[in-house]
Amino acid sequence: MEVALVGDHPTVVLSGELDMASAPLLRRHLEPVVARGGDVVIDLAGVDFLGCAGLAVLMDAARGLAERGGRLRLRSARPIIATTIAILGLEDVLGMAA
Repeated sequence: MEVALVGDHPTVVLSGELDMASAPLLRRHLEPVVARGGDVVIDLAGVDFLGCAGLAVLMDAARGLAERGGRLRLRSARPIIATTIAILGLEDVLGMAA
């Protein structure tokens, strides 16, 4: 898991599985980024699996950013992950981009 600043917006690059085991670590990485507010991009290109616990962390981050006037944007999700987010109707909430 890596946090890189690209331009004016933080970009969080994730890889592996976002599940019950990795969700606490993801939350710890996202908390300071969310606390700053603004727009945040999360690159999911390297994510193989997105479980409920990982999804909950992303939802919390989206909510926290919205409270601070910012927005979460997901990008480069694998088709199975993008489809899951779409089936759940969370594309707008999670700022799903191609």
